[in-house]
Amino acid sequence: MIDSSDIKQLLKEAWTKRGEEKYDEAQFLVKKAHGLCNENDFNSLGRTFNVYMQFESDQDNYLKAVELSQISLNYYKKANNLDRIAHSKIHIADLQNQLGKDTDSC
Repeated sequence: MIDSSDIKQLLKEAWTKRGEEKYDEAQFLVKKAHGLCNENDFNSLGRTFNVYMQFESDQDNYLKAVELSQISLNYYKKANNLDRIAHSKIHIADLQNQLGKDTDSC
């Protein structure tokens, strides 16, 4: 059985690699973490898609980033994780602002 702490550790390592601009290594780690998630681990899936979103945002792929952030938000809603729901909504608003969709970000 996979412990969610294993997933958290992989995502933490991926985030560190992202900060070092080692995107290939970071993406490998996120995909590995994603593969360990079960379909009902909504918090881990939400975090995983948040990291995927950040990769796209870092590359100025804002449309894809919005899509991934929405997936992340949906998982956090399933988990009823109010802090992460709020955080995801902020990301979506920021991304929509980047796309010039200020009215959609309110």
